[in-house]
Amino acid sequence: MRVPIQTTSSRLGVSHDDRRLRSLRRTHLVPHLGELDLEKVKPQDIERMVGRMRKGRTGPKTVVNVLALLDRIFDHGRRAASGPNLVPTKRN
Repeated sequence: MRVPIQTTSSRLGVSHDDRRLRSLRRTHLVPHLGELDLEKVKPQDIERMVGRMRKGRTGPKTVVNVLALLDRIFDHGRRAASGPNLVPTKRN
């Protein structure tokens, strides 16, 4: 399944937490992994990203938050690949 890391989204109707996660994606994930498809990301890519973040003086909490977001992205991709019944839907 081909899922690019870089995606677009609207800020309208988005919670503070969603904006924070999108900011982490835009500020940290896209610059380091934006050209890669999720299925092509390797542990070495993640280690390289973390190394660059640390050299760039990104705080430890931000690094952890970025890794947690990346884990959520990969988890969602795994569930989506497993079948449509396992992917949670957003309810209004």
